Amino acid sequence: MNVRKTIVIIGIDLLILVELSVALYFSAQGGVADMPALFLKIFVPAVIATILVGRLALRKARV
Repeated sequence: MNVRKTIVIIGIDLLILVELSVALYFSAQGGVADMPALFLKIFVPAVIATILVGRLALRKARV
């Protein structure tokens, strides 16, 4: 595996972990009743954006 691809994959993984932590933190601030909906509102768009940018970065690293 290419070294640049490995670095991109590790970066994507770390970003997803950070997004998960931030989404859990902010959803817990909203209260127990609103937590699932708020978590999904924060986490899903962030992960989709990260995956799309990550795929573009992997294509760029392939060259």
